[in-house]
Amino acid sequence: MSKKITKEKQKSKNFIKSYIIITIIFFIISSYVTFIIDNPNSDHDLLFYFYSGKEIIYGDPQNVIIANAPVGWPILLATVDSVINDPHITAKIFSVIFASGIVLTSYFIIKNIFDKKIATLGQVLIAISPMLHVEAINSHSEMLPIFLIFLAFYFITKKQLVQKDIT
Repeated sequence: MSKKITKEKQKSKNFIKSYIIITIIFFIISSYVTFIIDNPNSDHDLLFYFYSGKEIIYGDPQNVIIANAPVGWPILLATVDSVINDPHITAKIFSVIFASGIVLTSYFIIKNIFDKKIATLGQVLIAISPMLHVEAINSHSEMLPIFLIFLAFYFITKKQLVQKDIT
């Protein structure tokens, strides 16, 4: 009986390691392609949001008009850029981190619905998706909202919410 329990614990440790390893591999590959190979001239909206955020923080915020967009992303870009001093690298850091968060949370969403094996397979399919790689490499503004949508789906699919989850 105890051998069966230890085998089950060993299998669960392997699955725990697998979803972390898949996320780390995705992060390393996306980071490499983003920072070494990619040309930052393809990020067209980035500088508009960056300079709007700079104007909101350090200039005259009443004259800043961002049509059909909230001011959170420009302020976040401008704030973090005060440390890094390169808007392209700042946005690419956010894109890669949030895309890796999407890969990680996809495992937990699928695990809440199915079992661990299907969740690992689903996570691998999401990690190798070319659309996610393109969005992570080209630092568009969509990675943060998509990550928050995946986070919301995690809490929606969770079987039982505790007080810590609600907070």
